Amino acid sequence: MARPVREKRKIGRWILLILVLGLIGWKIVPSLFDSSNDTEIQIAQTEGMSGEIDAAVQDDENEEITQPEPVQENLANAITEDDEQTDTDSSDAAWWDPRPWLRRTFVVETIYINGALSVPEDTVRLSLDSVEGTPMIDVSLHEIAARIQHHPRIERAIVRRRLPKALVVQIYERREEALIVHDDDLFGLDADGVVMSMPPAGWPLDVPIITGFSGELVPGDTIGEPQLATALDWILEAGNLPRVSDWISEIHMVTDGIELIGGPGACRVIPGEHSAVLQVSALDAFLEERGSVFEPGSEIDLSFPKFLIVRNGSNG
Repeated sequence: MARPVREKRKIGRWILLILVLGLIGWKIVPSLFDSSNDTEIQIAQTEGMSGEIDAAVQDDENEEITQPEPVQENLANAITEDDEQTDTDSSDAAWWDPRPWLRRTFVVETIYINGALSVPEDTVRLSLDSVEGTPMIDVSLHEIAARIQHHPRIERAIVRRRLPKALVVQIYERREEALIVHDDDLFGLDADGVVMSMPPAGWPLDVPIITGFSGELVPGDTIGEPQLATALDWILEAGNLPRVSDWISEIHMVTDGIELIGGPGACRVIPGEHSAVLQVSALDAFLEERGSVFEPGSEIDLSFPKFLIVRNGSNG
């Protein structure tokens, strides 16, 4: 009894498979024929158009080729639309740009100046008049500092922003290491050899005086004369030994170099050509042993590296 049932099931499956294949064939085969027909129609249309194109080319061989006006109008309209779109984009970008708001909100109204001692504060403010009212975002701190440092007595300036509406200027002034007497005027000389203008009245100074210099001095310039360079070198080295720096009161320019004058009796010191460090050390040791008071007209010769020569005024 099992075999007839299985045979019937097999026959049913074959019938179902044939029906499915028939249905698929009924859907696919007509579409194949339709596409081939479309292809044949397109080929026929192309062949017909080729003849028309050949005829049109022959008719237009003797005519000038010009761009149709409608195309030019379309291009103009397209350009106008692009411009309008660009304007719209730029307005959108401006809406997101915070700089206009920053320029309106943060504007320089106050300038604080610190460290101006020998330079009047009003002098510094004269160089900063154009900064007031400027938006913070447009302020160049480097440019302002360079403008302030142009003054001969100012070594360095640091400028900072203090939001919302202030600038803080910190000034570091040059310090005189010596004063140069020149044509009845006084010029300062700092450790870098920069010439400074006359210090203000009442400015406290306890530095050596350089006399006898006949060259040109321009505030803000750096000295280049060998005599002044030697004198400055001596002054800086003597500054490391208080006994010597307090004893020397004047450095005088002579034909072949410099002379130092020190002590109550105006003792002359003749420097040598060897290291100023060794000469200052030798003089310091001698003053410690001998004392700082000499007879008027006395002379100390430092020309020799390993010893010094003392000539008392009483011995001529």
